[in-house]
Amino acid sequence: MTDSIKTLFTLFMQICLFRLGPQDLPASNFFLGFIVAMSAIVALLLNLINLPLKDAALIVVLNLAVVAIITQFILRLYNKPMRFVQTLGAQVGTGIVISLFAAPVVVMLQYANTHNVDMASGLFLWMLLLTWEIAITAHILRNALACSFVQGFLIAILYPVIFFQLTAYFLPSS
Repeated sequence: MTDSIKTLFTLFMQICLFRLGPQDLPASNFFLGFIVAMSAIVALLLNLINLPLKDAALIVVLNLAVVAIITQFILRLYNKPMRFVQTLGAQVGTGIVISLFAAPVVVMLQYANTHNVDMASGLFLWMLLLTWEIAITAHILRNALACSFVQGFLIAILYPVIFFQLTAYFLPSS
């Protein structure tokens, strides 16, 4: 089991480093379901650092829904719906990797917020991770859609914009 997790982490890390793409993942609904479940667990644990369970769960569902719906829409728009499983798997799997890097930053921001400490370095790291995540999504979309990186990047910006808007709507106090 440990070797399998290490292999998966390495695979998704390679996508995060722009060395592999979604086409390098299995086109398996079982694999996608497993990755989505793992992502939900990791995201829930990460969100529980500073949110109650109900809000943390809503954030996880919103994020997964936004990623799945936008991905499906964009792939259909580009007439490549058959690439959905691998594309979504790559996005969700790389999201797990980003979440692992984000965990210490979330803890740092939560600590700074509770203890009235300057949050500038934490916010800088958070923005760096968000930019990296958008670049990874652009890389995945570039491969899935057979478009330029710039096109992929412009589309990738939609994900956090829509997610943050929905989060503000459903959780105005967060």
